[in-house]
Amino acid sequence: MDGAAEQARKFVVDQILKNVWTYIILPVLAFIGASVWAHMQGMPGPTIAMVALAGCPLCSFMLLGTIWLYKELTNKRAELAIEYDPRRHHAVSDDGFAVTRFLIRNTNRKNPAKNLVVLIDSLVDITSESAHPQASWFINVPIKLERADLDSGVVILKPLRTVEAFGPKAPKNSDQFFFPSPDPGASKSGAFNSAATRYRMTVFVSADNADPEYEQFILFARDGVMQMLRESDPEAQREMLRPAAPRSAVPASPIDPFVGEWRMIPEKGEPAFLLTLDRSMRATKSHVPDAVGTWEVVGNEARVTWSDQWKDRLRVQNGEMFKLAFRPATNWNDAPSNTQRATRES
Repeated sequence: MDGAAEQARKFVVDQILKNVWTYIILPVLAFIGASVWAHMQGMPGPTIAMVALAGCPLCSFMLLGTIWLYKELTNKRAELAIEYDPRRHHAVSDDGFAVTRFLIRNTNRKNPAKNLVVLIDSLVDITSESAHPQASWFINVPIKLERADLDSGVVILKPLRTVEAFGPKAPKNSDQFFFPSPDPGASKSGAFNSAATRYRMTVFVSADNADPEYEQFILFARDGVMQMLRESDPEAQREMLRPAAPRSAVPASPIDPFVGEWRMIPEKGEPAFLLTLDRSMRATKSHVPDAVGTWEVVGNEARVTWSDQWKDRLRVQNGEMFKLAFRPATNWNDAPSNTQRATRES
C-alpha cells in the first residue's frame, strides 16, 4: 500500500475507534460503574437500575471531561491546511515560466508539525483520451518545499507558520507543464501535455502528529497557457463541461525526439552499442549493462548522466544525430572525449 493511502486508511480507522470509544464503550463502563456503586450501597434492584441509568450520562460526562483535560494538557498534535488562491499563487516568474505555489499552513497555536510531507498523490487524465503516458505512473511524488525549517533532516512546520510548496510549472505562453520535485525521476520527466485534455491533481499533506489533509485541483490549458483551479471552484466546474480540444492540436512533448533505442555507429575504434532512453527518464547502454543513467532535455539536446560518472549529450548536427561522450571529472562545457553518429532503432 502506498504512503498516502496508508495515511488516509489510518486516519479513517482512528476516527472509527474514537467513535466506538465515545458512544459505546464509555457509556457501558459508566453504566457498570454506577450499578456497582449502587449495589455496594445496599440499594434494592429497582433503585440500582434508576441510579445506573441516571448516573450513566453523568459519569460519561465526567470521564469525557477528564479525558479532554488530559488531552489538552498532553496534546502534541498539529493541524494542517492547504491554501491556494490563483490570483496570488499563480504568476509568471522572471525567467518566463508560469509557476504555481501552494501554502501549507499549521493552524495550531502551540504545536509544530513534525516530519511534514507534501506530495502529489495522483495525477489523473479526466477526459476520454489519454493525454500523456506519464500521467499513468505519476503518483506519490514529493513536492519541493521552499524555505522549510529543518530539524535533524526532518521538516518542521512551526505553529501558525506556512511553507511554500512548488506546484506545476510551465514555460510562458505554453500549454506544457511539469513538476519541480526532489524525486530524480519527476524532476527530469519532461512535460505533461495539457492542451487536449484536463487533469485532476490530488495534493496530499501529512505529518507524524497531524491528521492528513488533501485537496484536488484541475489542470488545463486556456489560450495556450497552463491554468490551475481548485476542483470546487465554479470556473473549474465549467471548464470540465467544456468540450476538449481535438487531439491533433496537441504539440509533441519535448522528450519525444529522443525517446527510443539509438545504435552507435563504430568509428575510430569506438564500440558499437545500443543507447536506450525511455519515457521514465531512465537510460541504459548495452556495452556497460551495470551502468544506470538518468536523462533530461536541455535546449535542443538530451543529456544523460551515468552511474559510472560518464556523461553523454545526444543532439542533431547537420541533419544527423550524434552522441558526445564526456569522461568522469569533466563537465558539459569541456571538449568531448569521443563523438559517435547515432541511428534510431526504435
